[in-house]
Amino acid sequence: MSVIIPDLKPPYANNAWQQHCTLTLQKCLERGAVAASEWAQARSVLFAQAEKVIAHKQERRIIIADVDLSGRDLRGFNFQWTYFIRTNLSKANLRKTNFIQCIINECDLRNANAKHTNFDRAVIKNCDLQGLKYNWRTNLALIGQLNNRNLSSVLEDRILQQQAARNGTNAPLFMRLLFVITGHGYAVWRLALACAVVMGFFALLYWSISAANFIPQTANGERHGFITFILFSIERFVNANPWISGINAGHFWTTLESVLGVIAVSILTAMITRKILRP
Repeated sequence: MSVIIPDLKPPYANNAWQQHCTLTLQKCLERGAVAASEWAQARSVLFAQAEKVIAHKQERRIIIADVDLSGRDLRGFNFQWTYFIRTNLSKANLRKTNFIQCIINECDLRNANAKHTNFDRAVIKNCDLQGLKYNWRTNLALIGQLNNRNLSSVLEDRILQQQAARNGTNAPLFMRLLFVITGHGYAVWRLALACAVVMGFFALLYWSISAANFIPQTANGERHGFITFILFSIERFVNANPWISGINAGHFWTTLESVLGVIAVSILTAMITRKILRP
């Protein structure tokens, strides 16, 4: 390891540990392309030193405080079990960075790149999140987020969705299926897609098994095209009455589709109502 980490000797000042950790990170960042690997080795040394400095095991965290890391390249860094306080991370590249079980307090995360970043079980509070960049691979299953500024409703929904996903891993099979279909109650588009798939399935079913059981033939005795059965399936899905005038057979399938439609509309109404009434 190129970075030399001096040992801490008593007596310790109140902020000596956080200054020691912060200085170590800054020295690693000076190593350029190998900064992440240097930091990985430095973490092991710091945690060993923490046993001498911090009495309680659960409080033995690396502390990064009062430092400007804006625009810095922190790709692939492992900050698991680290406490960030009053740190400027605006426009920093946090891609694929590990923030598992971190505490991030009073930090500036404006326009930071958090794509593919792991915030699992982290706490983010009193931070500025304006323009935070994330994607579908970003893990935002936070333990909590409090008093954050410029938190968009989309980002808040994403955080709540992933928190619900983590908390619902031991739910019954039916509930887990419902969570997937509805994005844990936050992704309306998933439910809409599931409804479209169901209507397409029933349209194919009506068209293939015995079309005359569902839609009478034309006046010329010709069979209707598939598009007619798509429209018929949509009408059955949104119609709570599955019975077809003049047709005696096939009511099992139309009833099943109508029941699924009623369930889907009920769930969709609940999801939209929650979005509207959410404080």
